[in-house]
This record gives sequence, structure tokens and C-alpha cells, in this order.
Amino acid sequence: MVALTEKLLQSACGWQAFKEAKSLLNAGKVLEANYAPPLLKGRVGGDGRIYASGLKINSPTDMDNLCTCRDSRDRGILCAHSIAVGLATLFVGNKTASAGGNISISQSSDSPQQTTAAVSEDIPKTSIHLEGSLNHLTAVVKFSYTDLKTRNPDFEKRVLESLSKEGFQQTRDGLRLDGEKPILRFLTSGKEKLKARADTVLGERIQRLTANVVQIEPRVAIRDTGLPGVFDANLSFTAGSDAIFSASDIRKLLQSGNTHVTLKNGKTAVMNEEVFEDIQEMLRDCDPEQSSNSFRIRSVYRKFFEESVSQWTQKAGPKKPSQPLGSLA
Repeated sequence: MVALTEKLLQSACGWQAFKEAKSLLNAGKVLEANYAPPLLKGRVGGDGRIYASGLKINSPTDMDNLCTCRDSRDRGILCAHSIAVGLATLFVGNKTASAGGNISISQSSDSPQQTTAAVSEDIPKTSIHLEGSLNHLTAVVKFSYTDLKTRNPDFEKRVLESLSKEGFQQTRDGLRLDGEKPILRFLTSGKEKLKARADTVLGERIQRLTANVVQIEPRVAIRDTGLPGVFDANLSFTAGSDAIFSASDIRKLLQSGNTHVTLKNGKTAVMNEEVFEDIQEMLRDCDPEQSSNSFRIRSVYRKFFEESVSQWTQKAGPKKPSQPLGSLA
């Protein structure tokens, strides 16, 4: 059995291919990697395609390239795709790399590497690269450690579970979210939940898409009535400065099965269903007298009302209303 090391891979392919292989791994292109001597197998993305890549390592000087790329098929050389699979097994371990993240390589070593990284409690620098459309959204998770020989599998698992809760599913090509409704919900509110654990990087297509998406946010204004034991609250919803909705408008939108609406200026306004349900539940608990979008509420509920408003304005999205509790004219 030939031990797989970084030095072995570099000597087999040369400096240029080795450098390209590192770039592929750092960019999150290695989707699977497994070394069961003598076969090194995996899948690597590149140029809009997925290549089945790997090596048959007969000896340190005798290796067969198994990659389906043109360099391998037409020129018979050891390509960067297969070397990247080898690097992934050294620094990530035998697994589906897209499910467990990709570890950046920032240094090289001539010493043999173990195929399973040591467990560590260090928190890696984590990034989630998002790209796609309103039909399909892909997420590539990348974990970068200061010590390349260690991993924190518990932390990685929590990040991936967070994506799973947002609807992402593991596929052959990585983590993927399908459908206009869940994608809009994730882009306007879901990705904010990941900020504590990872930096979110938007691809060019998603950047153009999110520029035309605006979050529908609740606005509340309170007025003292001058009457004993009651106060008035007005509820409305805004899509930035582009549109104003009544509570009735939002209710009709959600009852139709939609969470978003196209505005006159072409932008897409998205409502967080969870926030609206919180508002409805809070109002039921306060048992107000309602007139249009104005509510007369007993003063005994005022502290509860204000605390509830504070909670669901924060949950609404990354942009908090500038005056969640303003004054009615």
C-alpha cells in the first residue's frame, strides 16, 4: 500500500498542476474524495461540469490518471482535478467534501500527512458561497483552519444543520435549495441566521437578484388616547420606500399561498410568514378592539405588546424598522 502524502502528489504532477489543484480545493470544487489503496476516487467541479477524478496508485512512480477531463483523456497527464481529490483526502478526510466543508490550504509540507485530521475545538473561519437563481440555489461551505491538520466536526455539523433547517438538501453536486418561495425566504431572512457562524458570499447572479428583492417589514405606532386604561396601536407593513401594505393586504397575500408580490417598479417584495403569524398570535393574546388597521388595547398589555413588537421586528429581517414604536399623528 502506498501512503498518500502531499510530497507524493506534488512530485507526481509537477508544480503547475499542484498549484491548480490547491486552487480547486480552496474554491470548494472538490465534491467527493476517498482513498482506498490503490484507488483514489472523487468528483471535482470545473468549467460548468463535474469530473469523475482520481488515481490508481500502483507505486510512488507508477500512477494511472482516472479523470474524465480532456487533459487526462487526450494527453494522458496527471491533471489538477485528480491531484485536488488527493489533497482533499489529506486535509478533509475520506468523505463527501461538500457535506463537510472544504479546508483551505495555505502552506505545504514535505512530511507525510494522515488521511484523517485531528479533532480540535478551534473555530474555523467559515464561508458559504451562494449562487444560482430563483429556481435553484447552491451553497458551497468552506472551513479554513489555522492548523491544517485539525478539524472541528461538531462546529461543521452545526453549520450544515443550519442550512438543512433552511431547506437545503444534499445532492450529488452539493448543497441545494429548490423553489422560488423557499429561496426568496432564505435570501431575505434565512441567511441572516447564519451570520454568527459564517460569512455569506453571494455570487454575481445572486447579487443581481437580491438587488431587486426587498423585505416587507412591520411598522407599529402607539398613541396614548387620553382615556384611562387603554392605548391605540396602528399596524402597517412597508417594503422599504417602495410600497405600503395594510395588515389585510398581507393576510390576503399569505392566504393565496404566496409570500411575495411584484411591485410596480419591478422589484419583488417578500413577507416573512413566521413574523406575520407572531403578530397575529400577539394580537389575539391582547384581545384588542379593532378598527381597520388600528387596535385599541388595554394598558395592562402594553409592556407585553412592546416586547412582542421588539421581538418580531428583529425577526423580520436584517433591516430593523427605524421607528418600530412611533407616534400617531
